[in-house]
Amino acid sequence: MKKIVTILSLLFVVSSCGTPVNNNVVITQPNKTNEVKKDSVSLKTGNFENAVHIVSGLVKLVSVDNKKQLSFENFKTESGPDLYIYLSEDIKGDAKSSKFIDLGKLTLNEGSFSVNIPNDVDITNSKSVVIWCKTFGVNFGYATFK
Repeated sequence: MKKIVTILSLLFVVSSCGTPVNNNVVITQPNKTNEVKKDSVSLKTGNFENAVHIVSGLVKLVSVDNKKQLSFENFKTESGPDLYIYLSEDIKGDAKSSKFIDLGKLTLNEGSFSVNIPNDVDITNSKSVVIWCKTFGVNFGYATFK
């Protein structure tokens, strides 16, 4: 009986991360004021891999006019109630056991867009970008930098 309750509880938690995200926060999209310019310098890149949910696409850490951005290309993730973008020191994006930097709420589930990284954020030890569901402490997917 305990196994059935445990399995049902896990299924509830995983399926609960499937509700739509709040789209109140604007993330810079291409062709807007903070788009990734052609003269940007790519510092690191990674392809998204699935963790608990399906996540795909490419992410680049770029420098534009001495400012850092994450450039998401052909990005797609399943919806979740409380998804955030983290820079993690863990190669597989484990935000529970490693240090991470919270870059804010993810408001687009798919597309190509850029996210500004504050100037005071040290990216030296960042090894991955993570799509994290704060409500349930679930790693949706991650991209390990190469």
